[in-house]
Amino acid sequence: MSQDTAEYADAADKRAKTVAGISGGLLLLLPGFIKNFELPHEAFWLIGTSAALGAVSLLFATTAFLIADANSRRIALSTATNWSGYHKTYGLAVYSFAAAVIAFALFSIVNSSDFTQPSFGTIDIVLDKPVAGPEETIEIEAVLDDRVNPDHFEWTASGGMLLDSNERSITWLSPSGVEESNWIEISVLVRAGNIEKTESTRILFISPIAEESKTSEHSGNSLTTNLIDTHTAQSSPTIFAAPHHRNENIRNYDRGHGRATPVSLAIKPDITQQFATDSGFTLPGPRQCCSQSIKPWPLCDSKC
Repeated sequence: MSQDTAEYADAADKRAKTVAGISGGLLLLLPGFIKNFELPHEAFWLIGTSAALGAVSLLFATTAFLIADANSRRIALSTATNWSGYHKTYGLAVYSFAAAVIAFALFSIVNSSDFTQPSFGTIDIVLDKPVAGPEETIEIEAVLDDRVNPDHFEWTASGGMLLDSNERSITWLSPSGVEESNWIEISVLVRAGNIEKTESTRILFISPIAEESKTSEHSGNSLTTNLIDTHTAQSSPTIFAAPHHRNENIRNYDRGHGRATPVSLAIKPDITQQFATDSGFTLPGPRQCCSQSIKPWPLCDSKC
């Protein structure tokens, strides 16, 4: 093929652009590649040499591209071309790039024992809130090291529903018909190339049904206890005087031992009135007869 043709000029132009592209790619690759080797680096000058030769190759390849472009215009104008200058600069670009690759390979061989596989480090699962009730949503995100570029996420949950379970950020919808409060475990498997790691966290799910049941049970126990205590106080032949009562006619307080001593109800027949006076509160009134009231004594009148 004659050098003074448009086809030759186009081919020369493409060759120069290719060398310029791979030279620039080598320069971009070097900083990230070095991070895969543990410090200190041996023969680090080889990396410096590779970077310098890559820059020289990029410079010569760009110059060759400009010369080829100028020759293409000269061919169109039927003027003299300068292919000798192109061949020199293109040759220097190719040789410089080859030397940069050799220096890069030598550094890799010398430090091969220090090469480390990339790892995820720590995977943090971030929740916008740690507790949820029925049919509530929680936004969840997996936070990774900036050096890791994962290509796959797989989320799972022991309860509820996951939306967009193959994304870095997902939404979890809590269950609606669960009657017991419990912990919901959320797990994520992250994969980047041939390495993968799993991390998990927990969300506390609170069921209003269970909480209301516990509250009702607690209230029922308290009511039963109060009724038993009231019945005991009504049927017992004696009562115990509290230390803060001052009515010495019906209370005998053992000052030496700090104890309350039993006193017979026969001393004070109107125990209802005494209960109202000494206990420090006023009984509600008028009160229904105990035979008609559902309330226990002394909240009802036992005299009628």
